[in-house]
Amino acid sequence: MLKRYDYITIAAIIAMFVTTLLVWQRVPDSLPVHWNAAGEIDRYGSKVEGLLLLPMIAIGMYLLILFLPKIDPKRKDQDPMLLSFFALISTLPLVVIYFTTVAIALGYDIALPRVLTFTIGVMFLLLGNIMPKVQSNWFIGIKTPWTLESEHSWFMTHRLGGWIMSIGGLLAIFSSLVLATTWLMVPIIALVVASLLLLPYSYFVWRQDGARASQNT
Repeated sequence: MLKRYDYITIAAIIAMFVTTLLVWQRVPDSLPVHWNAAGEIDRYGSKVEGLLLLPMIAIGMYLLILFLPKIDPKRKDQDPMLLSFFALISTLPLVVIYFTTVAIALGYDIALPRVLTFTIGVMFLLLGNIMPKVQSNWFIGIKTPWTLESEHSWFMTHRLGGWIMSIGGLLAIFSSLVLATTWLMVPIIALVVASLLLLPYSYFVWRQDGARASQNT
């Protein structure tokens, strides 16, 4: 059964396809499809790439997120509302990139990297909020050999990861509003920091997990 966040995601994807039909004849044959670190357009693509690729990817991502938990070997019953919300968060950047690209193709002066950094910041904040609520599984979350082996390691690692993602999200939003350039470096740095901290942390918590040790004796 569809949840309320599913309706929002589906409506956003439908809006992308409807927009494609409405602007197909109005946009030029070549559309901007890539920007460099300075926020300058460095590659153009066809209408098919510029107007249809992202909506198709959004559909695939949405269906994948809903389907993969059903074949999870751990067979955990994830909260359907949580999965619905996660699907919405995951498709959000694609929707923003699509509509910003269309606006630029129609002649509006918009810095997509700035908009995208702000969007990623919001996404990080939302992900940071739900990460501690995700149960152990093979497809969604921070998957290391130790979080998959230990429920305690999974929970503690995702709790710390939630804080890191939230802080990174706030910094990304701030940088998109204040910095003149290099906006996307902030969320990238946040991901690198998270990886460097959470991998050894998940191992440390795994080593301290008394429940795991008792199971192996």
